[in-house]
Amino acid sequence: MLALASFLIGCVVLLKLSIQDIYRYKRLLGEGGILEYSQALILFTSAWIGWLISKDFSQRLSMRLHSVVYVIIAFVMLLVGLEEIAWEQILFGWKTPENIAAVNAQNQTTLHNLEFFQNHLDLNLFLVSVVLLVLVLWRPSIRKMRTTILDEARIPNSNFFIPRYFWPLFFCAAFLSYFVATESGTELVINIDQEWAEFLLYLAAGLNFLRTYILLGNAQPQPSH
Repeated sequence: MLALASFLIGCVVLLKLSIQDIYRYKRLLGEGGILEYSQALILFTSAWIGWLISKDFSQRLSMRLHSVVYVIIAFVMLLVGLEEIAWEQILFGWKTPENIAAVNAQNQTTLHNLEFFQNHLDLNLFLVSVVLLVLVLWRPSIRKMRTTILDEARIPNSNFFIPRYFWPLFFCAAFLSYFVATESGTELVINIDQEWAEFLLYLAAGLNFLRTYILLGNAQPQPSH
């Protein structure tokens, strides 16, 4: 994961060096840009994997509570993905209602760009990144964690949590979002670079969903009586 994080940060640096025009760089990363579509793709894929995990829990493993939890998470991922593309407004170009446009910082039909949220978005992104980084690094040891017993099969709780080796993604997200939130180092990191931080967080979530789905394949279904 360190190699992946290093590769992505390297791509950011190369992109900044290759695009000297800051306005072109902002258009590439901003609303309707390639990075925003990449974020949405990761979120929609994560929602789909979450639904598959939920289906696996419900139909194959008969663990309905776990199934409900993952349905909720998948639904949230879907909503966030739709928010990223402004509920398809970016794709179809329909006009923002005037009453929403008046209170939306980017003149879009979105919740996270409402002026109340927009004023705190950068700081909140930094805080979320730091909290997730701390949780990933300092969570209880896997060996001390309880396991969920399913007859003779054992499903470790660690299968559901983000593993420690994901820390580079969260560290890079926290690093970028810090400079954006504090407006320091503006020659290196500008406001639009928060999109990279969001991308890293979404990528970490998506990869963890994929990991969970793969690991669940080793669990044996509950025998019928």
